[in-house]
Amino acid sequence: MAAGGRPAGADARRDAAWSFPFRKVSVSLTGGRLRQGAPSAGDGVHGETRGSGEGVAGRSRDAEQGDWGPYRRVEILHEGRQARSWLAVGRSDGALLSLKTLQPFADVMEQRAALLREGELQAACAHPSIARVVGWGQAEAGAFVAREYVVGFTLAELKGRVAREGAPVPDVVIAVMGDALVAALVRVHGCELSPGRAADLVHRDVTPSNVLVGLDGRVRLTDFGLAHGFAWHGMLEDDEIGQGTPRYLPPEVARGVPPDARADLHQLAACLAELWGASAGSAGVSEGRSVGLEGAARGELVDARGPAGAVLRRALAPDPQERYRSASEMRAAWQRAWGAAAVTDVAAAAEWIAQACPDLVEREQARLRRARAQQGAPAPGRR
Repeated sequence: MAAGGRPAGADARRDAAWSFPFRKVSVSLTGGRLRQGAPSAGDGVHGETRGSGEGVAGRSRDAEQGDWGPYRRVEILHEGRQARSWLAVGRSDGALLSLKTLQPFADVMEQRAALLREGELQAACAHPSIARVVGWGQAEAGAFVAREYVVGFTLAELKGRVAREGAPVPDVVIAVMGDALVAALVRVHGCELSPGRAADLVHRDVTPSNVLVGLDGRVRLTDFGLAHGFAWHGMLEDDEIGQGTPRYLPPEVARGVPPDARADLHQLAACLAELWGASAGSAGVSEGRSVGLEGAARGELVDARGPAGAVLRRALAPDPQERYRSASEMRAAWQRAWGAAAVTDVAAAAEWIAQACPDLVEREQARLRRARAQQGAPAPGRR
């Protein structure tokens, strides 16, 4: 390999390198190993991530019997079109993790690069309201991103429960969730390429499926798979602008206008308005309605919600020029509407979650029991 980690000579046909804002990552397509530099100060990544070191035979055993590099898979949490998420434990420390890997048919160079970039970007946005990345890389079994496992469920699951049962969500829960998530967006939008150089980062997929509701009452934003730093990565291609969940695309993005921070705020407000509207006994917004009509309908859900409803209504404005200019401005308005005591009452949120979702709590307790059975257990096939 030439200096700087770039392939040289005959190796150029087999190796590929990607430059990320905080570290260089070189992936050997023949050996399947990650070689990466030391972490930058404050990047939120815990040391170097390496494969299992067992060669081709080790890769087959890892894939079939549970180990994925430094992690041991317990069970599948979610199956997506391109990737899947696993409940996993650290093989060395027993830490409970969520492990994202590619579907076998998607394990190609472009998708591996995208997954590694996702881990890099989410790690760069370290914040209490963003799911913490503990490592990412290329193991013998394939590429991965490892995050903290949030004991809880998604906002989509909570929204569905509220809509089915008509159980009202207390205002304090809405207040806590909204403040935490807009604080997460303050961090995302303020991410820097280097001190004083803004990355112009946009999450682009703030949806209920990408918000984790912890049993501890805290919420975390996750899944940076569509996140884009315009100062890092340049402009989006025309066919990339409308990527994401159609139901949550802001109107201007659906028309082909590149997203900015105000698009993330629109998506956040849509999530909160739907949850609040469902808790008021409304069926919410029909899945079949167009993006523009969804925006109007969501605004109607919060019309009678006082100052906090007005905050969401402004963030949901069809014209981005009428929305808040930044996440910081929206957060200040949100805190004024609720008061400092309400937005920080995480204990009250945790108490309501435990009472309102007992079966989901039991599901998580069962998962924890299965994970504990793997902590410290010998690896499959090894004694």
